[in-house]
Amino acid sequence: MNKIISLSLLLITAVCFSACIGSNAPRNEKSSQAEEASTYNRSKKASYENKLRYSAFAPFLYEDKFYAYYSLAYTPSNPDKQGYSQAVLKNGPKAGQTIRTKNIIYKTKAASAEDLKKGQVVLVNHWNPKELDDNARIDIWRKGIVYNLDEIDKGKVMLEFPHDQNDFMATKETYLLQNIRLIVKPILKDPRNFID
Repeated sequence: MNKIISLSLLLITAVCFSACIGSNAPRNEKSSQAEEASTYNRSKKASYENKLRYSAFAPFLYEDKFYAYYSLAYTPSNPDKQGYSQAVLKNGPKAGQTIRTKNIIYKTKAASAEDLKKGQVVLVNHWNPKELDDNARIDIWRKGIVYNLDEIDKGKVMLEFPHDQNDFMATKETYLLQNIRLIVKPILKDPRNFID
C-alpha cells in the first residue's frame, strides 16, 4: 500500500513539476509581442474609429477654401436657411470654440482599397491616426483628391491638394491608407474646372 501511495505522490509531483516548467518555458517573443500589440491596439483602434465615425469635421483654418484644415466637431444644430450650421470644435488648436460655417463634413468612414477611386475627394490626416497619443494634432485633417492607386496593395495612396479651381499642377503626396477617410456626407467634388 505504501508503494502505491509513494508512486501516486511521485506521479502527482512529476505532473505538477512539468506543468510549472511548461508555463515558464520561453515563448516565441515576436508572437507574444504581436499578440499584446494586437490586443492593445484592437480596443484603442475600435474606440478611436467610433470617435471618428460619430463626429463631424468642421474647419478651423482657411474656412471656405478647399485646403481648409478640419478638426472633430459636435453639431448641435441643423443648417439654417442660408445653409450655415453651428459646430463646437472638440479638439485641435481651437478646441471648445463654437463656429458658424457651411463647410461641415457630417459623416465619414475608414477608407478601404475597394472604396477608393481616382478623382475622389477624401479626408487625410498628416499624422498617423492609429498612433494614439494625447497630442491634439493627430485629429487635424484636410481634404485631398485621390490621384494614383498604383501602390494600394502596399497600403499607400497618392493624393493631390489643389489650392483653387485653376490649380492644374497641385501638390502630390503619398499617404498610408489608414490615414484616409471617405467623405460620406456631403458628397464633395474636385473644385477644379478641367477643360474637356
